[in-house]
Amino acid sequence: ARLRERLASLGAGSPVVRQEHRMVRSDGSEIWVSWAERSLSSVSGAVVEIQAIGLDTTENVHAREALRRSEARFRTIVNSVNEGILVLDPDGTVYDVNDRACELFDREHAAMVGASIGSFDRAGAEGVLVALRDVREERGPVKPFAWDVRGERRRWHAEVELRAVDVDRRVRVVAVVRDVTYRIRLEEQLQQSQKMEAMGTLATGVAHDFNNVLTAIVGHAEIARAEVPSGTPAARSIEGVLSACDQAAGVTRSLLTFGRGTAARPTPTDLTAVVGSTIDLLRPLLPDAIEVACEIPVARRLWVHGDGSQLQQVLLNLALNGRDAMPDGGRLTVALREERTGDGGEDARQTVLQVADSGSGMSDEVRSRVMEPFFTTKPRERGTGLGMSVVHGIVTAHRGTIRIDSRPGHGTCVSVRFPYCAAPPDAGRPEPRGARRSIDGARILLVEDNDQVRDLLDHALTDRGLAVTSARDGVDALEHYRDGPDGFDLLVFDVDLPRMSGTACLAEIRKSGGRQPAILISGNPDITIDEDGPDVVRLLSKPFRMDEVAALIEELL
Repeated sequence: ARLRERLASLGAGSPVVRQEHRMVRSDGSEIWVSWAERSLSSVSGAVVEIQAIGLDTTENVHAREALRRSEARFRTIVNSVNEGILVLDPDGTVYDVNDRACELFDREHAAMVGASIGSFDRAGAEGVLVALRDVREERGPVKPFAWDVRGERRRWHAEVELRAVDVDRRVRVVAVVRDVTYRIRLEEQLQQSQKMEAMGTLATGVAHDFNNVLTAIVGHAEIARAEVPSGTPAARSIEGVLSACDQAAGVTRSLLTFGRGTAARPTPTDLTAVVGSTIDLLRPLLPDAIEVACEIPVARRLWVHGDGSQLQQVLLNLALNGRDAMPDGGRLTVALREERTGDGGEDARQTVLQVADSGSGMSDEVRSRVMEPFFTTKPRERGTGLGMSVVHGIVTAHRGTIRIDSRPGHGTCVSVRFPYCAAPPDAGRPEPRGARRSIDGARILLVEDNDQVRDLLDHALTDRGLAVTSARDGVDALEHYRDGPDGFDLLVFDVDLPRMSGTACLAEIRKSGGRQPAILISGNPDITIDEDGPDVVRLLSKPFRMDEVAALIEELL
């Protein structure tokens, strides 16, 4: 049918017609023939003859088809890799790209081919153009280099490799571009983790020394308080010293919790008192341009089952985030209240801690990521991105929930809800001061390497009628014990001692048959002991008060 159409067209005087088509020969085989057909006319213009010249192009057709399939396979392979591949002219003009390159640079194929690679990132592509010059001059591969791509829609980190190749008898440069944003983010997180690990190690050492100092200050303040009449200015100053020491001890515990991830020690905790003391600690950290408003109930106390130092850390982190959101000043509101969630009993009651600022606020995207570890909108030198993730971890461990309400330009309000906790039976009772029982004459082996703490304990225990033998390290303590194993009623050992630790010294005494009750003293909250074991052992955490020591000794004796 097609042949008849061409013959009719040629018969009407059409010029040369060229066509290639498949033919089936008499033996059933197929060939491809390229035809050139034309009409010959007489002097009068009438068509008198049609000529057709056929050329067997079967091999050429098969070769072209094989080449097409090969190019299709190659294109499929190149488009399937996770790296962007760009074929460039030496001056940076894009000759061809694969699909991944289009995805990375967020451009259509047609918009990339023929454009200069410098147009993809006018501010940061200078390094690529310099590398193109180097590879053009050296005609060899260039060491992979980084490219911080600032595109129209996103900013990402690339690693680029360049190599000169011959394409279509011309020198071109193949650029392999990898998106290494996730890898760089992981490396930054690793660096931050290493910093935090180093900080934890530093915090442990600082806490050990600082707790020794606090223990000495607390002990001497208590001794002074016992000698000063109550109600005098001096007595009030001493109470202020003791209160400040309690706050300093909480800061040390918070630092250790942050650096070491110390497990919480939940007890019924007066959240009203925690918030009040934390605000006092917070005020010096805030600029004068920030007004602090407190909405804390005065008539009643609100309790939660938790760790006071970790709850303090939650409030500190939220308040400092609010401070950073108000660089030019503003209002920071800390509120504490009780809410009911239904008509039920205690399970329907919650204690709510709320921190609100009048700062810059957050977009929905930032708010959705604010709990991610290491995510931060602050400059590198001002934030690690760990504050809110630590808050989230503490609140979750306390079976609480967090809600964040924020809009750009309208500030941020963070509401933390904790399950209701009833006040303990002894809440509100005054603590006994200097209560003494019949422990006079008890023999104590005291081992403490810090001179101030050892002298303080020696003086305080001797003053209470106890017979104290002091040593400054584990080896000396063991010698004292072996000189008179039956001469001691109680062992008081610091854990971290020179030459032999307190736990190792106690283990040696237990091996020799000694079964005296023991108190282990430590400034590291990570230290734990088995208080339910066959031997009577108690742990005393620094800093401590002398009344605590006396009460524990009375209990054990």
